[in-house]
Amino acid sequence: MTHPIRFVAPLVRRAFAIAFAFVATVAAPAAAYAQDDTRSTVVSFASASARANGYLHGQVRISYKFRSCGDRPQLFYTLEAGSAQGYEGYWFEGKFYGLKAEWRAPVAPKLDAELRVTFAARPIHTSRLVDPYVSVADCGGGPQYRMLGQWSELLTGTMTRVQAIPRFALDIGQAREPMRNLDIEAKIRDELRAVAAKARSDSLARIAKARTDSVARAGATVRSGGAGATTAATTRPATRAATGAATGAAAGAAATARAASSATTTPTAAAPTTADREAAARAAAAADQRDADFRARAVVAQIEAQQEANARRDSSTDAAAEGVAGMVGAIFEERRIAAAKRAAAEARAAENYAAYQTRMAARFAALPPRPACTAADTGRAITIGESRAGQLIGSECRLADGTSAVQVPLRIDVRRKVRIDAQTSVFYPKLALRRSGSATALLAGERTMEEFLEPGSYVVTMNTRHAGELGAYTLEAKKGMLSRTTSWSVGIFMGPISGDFTGVAEEPDFGTVGGLRGGLALSERLHLVGEGIYANGYTWLVQAEGGLRYFLLDRTSNIRPWVQATYGWREMFADRSFTGNFYSGMGSTLSVGGEYFLSPGMSLEASLGLGMGELEIDDPTTGVSPTIDFGHTAFRIGMMLRR
Repeated sequence: MTHPIRFVAPLVRRAFAIAFAFVATVAAPAAAYAQDDTRSTVVSFASASARANGYLHGQVRISYKFRSCGDRPQLFYTLEAGSAQGYEGYWFEGKFYGLKAEWRAPVAPKLDAELRVTFAARPIHTSRLVDPYVSVADCGGGPQYRMLGQWSELLTGTMTRVQAIPRFALDIGQAREPMRNLDIEAKIRDELRAVAAKARSDSLARIAKARTDSVARAGATVRSGGAGATTAATTRPATRAATGAATGAAAGAAATARAASSATTTPTAAAPTTADREAAARAAAAADQRDADFRARAVVAQIEAQQEANARRDSSTDAAAEGVAGMVGAIFEERRIAAAKRAAAEARAAENYAAYQTRMAARFAALPPRPACTAADTGRAITIGESRAGQLIGSECRLADGTSAVQVPLRIDVRRKVRIDAQTSVFYPKLALRRSGSATALLAGERTMEEFLEPGSYVVTMNTRHAGELGAYTLEAKKGMLSRTTSWSVGIFMGPISGDFTGVAEEPDFGTVGGLRGGLALSERLHLVGEGIYANGYTWLVQAEGGLRYFLLDRTSNIRPWVQATYGWREMFADRSFTGNFYSGMGSTLSVGGEYFLSPGMSLEASLGLGMGELEIDDPTTGVSPTIDFGHTAFRIGMMLRR
């Protein structure tokens, strides 16, 4: 028989577990999860730009945990030391380079990104993530945590907080700034300089070889021309002498014959002597020699002119090549100098900041110890629209991590969205917001916080990132952004429309109008707009217009009235019972309206528009007015989505 204790013992243990969980939840809500539920994950993301210097993609390992602190879920996280790295390739000066083994940098690239959190695939806004460095914190402390809203906004049905925690997820979509590494950029510059130097050396070597080959060809031409002239000088005189001698002998024989035949009528001529023939031969030889000398001098002059032209061409080629090489070298040198200046400026700024912080840390260490911040350390209160300027000098109260802090009361009269900014150029400010009398932070961020706040008294705490940082600051509380009108927008609209046409025998009316609208912000209030409209009824109308819209209030209001003027093309079909005509032309539309912003990125709008213009008939017919004055009035309602 089974002993009854075997059935009772499990029930007793379960009852004790339930009672213990209930007591822990009620008595210590700030530590709803006492177990160490820290997780670690590798997150890959894109760099900020594929055309700026830096890695194409980045990767980082993050340790994190989601906790329930009071009535709010929070995220605590840290970047594991040395885990940030870039991969796939590196952009440098507008060109993409692969990653080489010798380019492994000794230090991790700088990380500047946004840690994105989702709950059941729904995005939750979090603030900036810049090189986190501390260990994972717990409820009530630690600078690296994010408030994730309120449980009342997240839990649905019978879902408990324990069941909701696993539905949180985090990732990094894209870094805010390119992940740069100056060591890799220095190695790329060294390789570029080596390639440029080799290219210039090869170019000069080719120029020198071309010059040598040209001189050798010119020398060979001179030598071949001189040999031909010498041969002609030695052979042609002998030939002319022999020919002259033969000619002289023939002339003498002919003269003897003519003298014999005419002996009866004329006196007998004297026959040429040997001396005469030799003199004639010498004269012919001298003439041949002069001719050969003249041709030889002409050939030498031609060769010299060709050599001079080749030398000039080689000189101009050398000068052009040296000029191109110099230009390329100058471009690379200018880039190198500019990059070196930028790197030097960044290095000087880093050195100056490090030196400043070293001096401040030494000065801070020499100051007498200060107590932890309490309610008695709050300063003069501020309200929405006010700011407070001051300076950290080291005598302020200090937080648990040893950093100096100031506490400023803030009073909220009505529920509104509030933005709190900390401005300084000498240290990295960190902000936290809590209710007066409470130690639990409602908001936290670096440099800025923005959230809806209920009426009541709050305390803004500003402290430094590192212990020992000192300097001037300005705290400002102002209305938060309720309407985002600083980028582009798209939307749709529809409504009733009626027309008025002067010059049409039977004035037709429209029925309904619909269209699409796009916008591009020139400033917070002034936008470029473009509209495509289609109206249909007894008459149909198509028009495309562009123009300007001006908002009358700033983006701290969720109701934004506006005025708008557009101008463009339109085409209309005017119905005449059994027939009709097409008209087209240009016209303008003046509109007034307003938008009600459901969220900063989405709004509902209503407007009243008056259109006017002159249209011309497309196909003239007898008895029909070729031109009509056109007008319409339309009431529109629609929705806009804004980035």
